[in-house]
Amino acid sequence: MKKIFTAGIVILVTSLLNGCVNEQKVNQLASNVQTLNAKIARLEQDIKALRPQIYAAKSEANRANTRLDAQDFFDCLRCLRLYSE
Repeated sequence: MKKIFTAGIVILVTSLLNGCVNEQKVNQLASNVQTLNAKIARLEQDIKALRPQIYAAKSEANRANTRLDAQDFFDCLRCLRLYSE
């Protein structure tokens, strides 16, 4: 009977300690999730703040590409005219 009682106490203490460790791990993971959610929220705010600048840069790049394409076109026409003469 004493052996069964001792084994029961050992199992009970092990279960309680295991539960504490698991609860501590769960609390740590919950804290990590909250930290990550805060970082995600900050990144989303940064993206929203940068979006107008991104659109402006994209628009300016498109205008520059259009000018370069037109310039190349006229340069090609000049080259063709020189070779045809």
